[in-house]
Amino acid sequence: MSELLLEIFGEEIPARMQLKAKEQLKTLFSEQIAKQNIEAKKIDTYVSSRRLVLHAENISVKETGDQEIRGPRTDANQNAIDGFLKKYGKQLEDLQKISTDKGEFFCIINKASNIDLNEVLTNIINGIIRNFNWSKSMKWSVYSDTWVRPIRSIVCLYDGKVLPVSYCGVKAGRTSQGHRFISEGTFEVRYFADYAENLKKRFVYLNFEEKMQFIWQEMQRVASDMALIIHEDKRLLEEVAGLVEWPLILVGNFSHEYLKVPPQIIESTMKSNQRYFPLYNKNDELTNKFIIVSNSDYHASQNIIKGNEKVISARLADAKFFFEQDLSVKLEDRVQDLSRLTFHEKLGNMFEKSERLSNLALYLAMWVPFSNLEKVETAARLAKADLTTNAVSEFPELQGLMGSIYAHIQGNHEEVCEAIYSHYLPLGPDTECPKNPESIAVALSDKIDTIVGFFSIGEIPTSSKDPYALRRAALGIIRIILENNLQVPLKVVLDTAFSLYPAKYFKDKEEGICEKHKRVVDEIYAFILDRFKFLKKQEIKRQDVFDAVMTKVSTENLSDLNHRIKLLESVANDVRFKPMLVALNRAISILSSMPKVKEVKLDTALFEKEEENALYYAVQDIKDEVAEHFKNKEYFRMFELLTDLTHPINRFFDGVIVNDDRENIKLNRVALIRSVSNLVKDFADFALLNLV
Repeated sequence: MSELLLEIFGEEIPARMQLKAKEQLKTLFSEQIAKQNIEAKKIDTYVSSRRLVLHAENISVKETGDQEIRGPRTDANQNAIDGFLKKYGKQLEDLQKISTDKGEFFCIINKASNIDLNEVLTNIINGIIRNFNWSKSMKWSVYSDTWVRPIRSIVCLYDGKVLPVSYCGVKAGRTSQGHRFISEGTFEVRYFADYAENLKKRFVYLNFEEKMQFIWQEMQRVASDMALIIHEDKRLLEEVAGLVEWPLILVGNFSHEYLKVPPQIIESTMKSNQRYFPLYNKNDELTNKFIIVSNSDYHASQNIIKGNEKVISARLADAKFFFEQDLSVKLEDRVQDLSRLTFHEKLGNMFEKSERLSNLALYLAMWVPFSNLEKVETAARLAKADLTTNAVSEFPELQGLMGSIYAHIQGNHEEVCEAIYSHYLPLGPDTECPKNPESIAVALSDKIDTIVGFFSIGEIPTSSKDPYALRRAALGIIRIILENNLQVPLKVVLDTAFSLYPAKYFKDKEEGICEKHKRVVDEIYAFILDRFKFLKKQEIKRQDVFDAVMTKVSTENLSDLNHRIKLLESVANDVRFKPMLVALNRAISILSSMPKVKEVKLDTALFEKEEENALYYAVQDIKDEVAEHFKNKEYFRMFELLTDLTHPINRFFDGVIVNDDRENIKLNRVALIRSVSNLVKDFADFALLNLV
């Protein structure tokens, strides 16, 4: 069985880079062997803190056989033969002749080549290492080449033989080593099976996923033995698994005194700074116990526990001090201090942003049912105040949350506290979204103010860069609007948000402020609408429904667009409405096929057929109600009324020739069809529906 084994062994690879490196190695190798017409039945990659490994089995050259390239007939003119020779770089004597039912032809026979796999694989591996992409890399020794951390050894074996691979002065061999601290010496590698077995004997988990599973199961067992609970944190678990090669699960404690500090501060200290896992009691309350995942063996466990307890106690003492110091100053008194914090060098300070936030939130509140204006204004004014606190300076990830905690302790309304906490939400496509009226107003205003500011100074996301997370802000705006069914006229709000910025920030020698105002608002609206389209395309099953509604965007109200898309998809899939949609589609498609026909006022005196009168009166009977339902966004009731047109439309097309030879009759009949189309023209383009 042909087998390739590559191990690049060195100093510790940062945990956040490991899984990407593992996937990149597999992708690069797969792509490179495919280019060389080589296949491998199985390709696996592995990663740990000190090694990146590739293992490929059943490597072989694909069977292609001889390749025959047929050319012109042997009796063809000389120009055709010369052209064939030139195209393939051949001489006349290189050609062979083959006889077929259609005559004799020149051809080129390319023999299947014998590939030296040792040479090709060596070149592939050397190329992969040389061109490997790390987000950050370094140089060491005298070599100009780089790697994420210094390489100490390379193992590269094909069928048990060393391939002449080298990088940064390190030549491939067959020697590797186990755990840095609890394994001694090196070992010789022959094949992957003995390599994996030797690593296990020397305290190294090679399979990352198995290591993660082991850590999680052991932590659950340890917590259960103490009648405690551990919360799953996949990101932290993944990071810890990347830090250790042989995990040892230990339990530490800290003084109960520190439990007076808000649990979020303690959790942040343990997770972000120390990579510990907090433990909770059966009531899901934080306890003074935590789990340590160590890269060592049990002989050193007591010293490891004591050392970690000493570190966490010092950190929690600092956190307790910060918390108590912060409480000595009210949030209200911190607002003015925001003037010392820069929002952006071209957009002023955080106090100015806080002022805009208050004004915009109050304006937005008119579209947020049941919002209390006093609470909205208070929450918006205090939303950024915790940026001046010691706790947030030490733990930036707690901004918003700490403001909410301080506001609660200082006696603010619960709605105000909730709005301060949730004004950064949602943080992603699957995270929670603000639901309380005051929270909605403040969260929306914060995101809209940010997008307007950065677009106005030209900081617009590109395909590869979005340093200010404006796509996430746009998605947040969309989710807040849709999930709370807000009837917000988006362009109107963007206009107001732009106006709240001082004109001095947007002065431009080449563009007047009014022109810039309109351009920026249009660009932002298009940007948000693009994100809306992207989001809905992932959700909706019928592309034709999506296109029908979005082609006729006649509103700035995203909730209305969302409502139309969902309802039209439901109606299009309902057998009760399909005949009506087919009839409307027929009428609108005929209009679309006659774009240059002159529009005239409908004249009932020109009706010659009973079917014309029937359709006209059917439209007249429902048009006012349809318009009223459309205005009130009662779209389902609108569609129920439109079903009354199904029979009159079909009778009209079956019994009337629209394209009459007499121009006035033709134009009048087109006007009658247009009266049908006008009933729904602002809802969607029904001609785009696939109703087969």
